[in-house]
Order: sequence, then C-alpha cells, then structure tokens
Amino acid sequence: MLCNSETDGILSVLPSNSKSWDMTSVPSHRDPIARNVFILTPIPGSKQRLGDAIRYSDDFALITEPVLTADEDGIVMQPMWLNCVSKSFKEMSRLSTHSLVTMVTSFSNQSIWTMQCSAIGTDAAFLKNNHQDECLAGEPMAIAHRMTGTFLTSSKEFRFNGKVSDSVEYETFAMNKTKRSESIEWVVVPHNSPADNRGLRKVVSSF
Repeated sequence: MLCNSETDGILSVLPSNSKSWDMTSVPSHRDPIARNVFILTPIPGSKQRLGDAIRYSDDFALITEPVLTADEDGIVMQPMWLNCVSKSFKEMSRLSTHSLVTMVTSFSNQSIWTMQCSAIGTDAAFLKNNHQDECLAGEPMAIAHRMTGTFLTSSKEFRFNGKVSDSVEYETFAMNKTKRSESIEWVVVPHNSPADNRGLRKVVSSF
C-alpha cells in the first residue's frame, strides 16, 4: 500500500464499469483491501527481474490487485495500469484541474513511473536519485511520471465524500513540483519484502 504524507490517506482506486478508473486517497481504510493494494511491476520488455529491489530513478509500472479484474468465474482479465495524461482542456482532474491520473486497461508510455527522493531540488535528492539507492518502506518518496515529469499528488484541498463508502476521500492527480511537499510524498507500507542490514524493508517489484 502507498500512504500519502499530507492526507494520511491510502492510495485507492474507484472501480467502475468503464475502461478508466479514478484514483483517490482514503484515510479511513488502513487495512489492505482489493482497492488499495497495488503491484509494482517491471516495465514490459525491461531487463529488471521480478523480485529485484526498486531503486531511485528506476522505471516501473503500478497495476491493480488481480481480483479487481476477475470475471464471474474468477478468471483474472487484463490488469489495470496507473496512467497519467498531460493536462489539456479536455482532460484534467475534476477538482484540482491538474493532470489526470487513472487506472486504464492497457500499458503505454503514459504508464511509466519512477521513484524519486521526495526532497526534490536538494543535494540529498540528487545523490539518492543518481546513485540509485534502494527504496525502503517507511521512507517518504516521490512518484514521478516519466513522460510528463509531474508527481503523483494528493491534497487536503481537494476532498469529497467517498463513492464507495461514506468516508472522506481526497482526489489523486499529478502536478509539477520544484521543492519538497507532503502532497507528493508517499510511504510504502510493506506487505512481504526482504529487509536490508538495518531491518528496513526494501521495495521490490513483483507481479
């Protein structure tokens, strides 16, 4: 799971019958459920292997938990991919009017993301990103969209009553940032991952 530092909300998807599902962060749901568990997976065709530690500046894709796309017989269909499109008059997030982030049915270059040190614009961020330090669960990090350079964002400014439950949720979108902000900081809540020599769990790719 991914927890946003500003909203304290868990990144979640709003499943629907359409080919594009909205994204949100939900503070009230702290336990793993199908809509808030995602899989970090290597980019199709990349040399990265399943189970490898994710490092800063590595490309990856984020897909939904398989049960969300299973049919009535329990057969898993194609996964949904985290996708971002550049802001335009026709396509933008509803509340914040920034770049739209959704889950879509097919992979493309708009589905490529990269982990960045959340202290953007600092020497510490430069070193972590360029030395490709391993990403560790519990460390705040930024998730950048490779094509647009925007950052996955959730903010208390853009709240609404949840569609799936009666709890408050916060819109999730992508926007440009040039300095550290809690709205673009995400903390990986580990599920099953190996630990480093300090006992901190590594963020690994899987499928």
